[in-house]
Amino acid sequence: MHWQPKNGCLEFYFMKKFLIYGSAVILIISVIWAIVWGPQTYDFYRQNFLQQKILGEVKTLEDSYKNDPYGGATPEETLQGFISALKAGDTETAANYFVPEKRGEYKTAINNWKNNNKLDSIIKYLMGASGGKEYLSGQYQIPITDENNNVGVVININKNKFTGKWLIESL
Repeated sequence: MHWQPKNGCLEFYFMKKFLIYGSAVILIISVIWAIVWGPQTYDFYRQNFLQQKILGEVKTLEDSYKNDPYGGATPEETLQGFISALKAGDTETAANYFVPEKRGEYKTAINNWKNNNKLDSIIKYLMGASGGKEYLSGQYQIPITDENNNVGVVININKNKFTGKWLIESL
């Protein structure tokens, strides 16, 4: 003899079965969707997130260039301003002669030069810079030569396209 639910319980019994089987079908469909489409969906949203993050960083950097009051009217003026700030021991002003994205890095380096009593030798070395030239539009290089006229370091100076002022890219 097969079990039969009592009167009034038949609807509850079928409803319970429907919910169990319906939930199982939904779960199976969800698992299949997650396996097939999940990675693609994740990649899409991750790429979108990264694009938005990068665009935000670019916008922030662009804004820092637009609002940057530092730099010289010429590459030589920029270098002379940097050297003058070093002579004065003003590491903050000296770091501001660099492009905005590298100021923190060079501020640390300049403070290390100052703390290790190397500013005078750095200044003397920088005084050997001469004969710069613009090698691409808005990009200028000034070589630093030793007493034998050998190039030791090239100072790269770039023009801020928003303000027209020149900033040091690298030493």
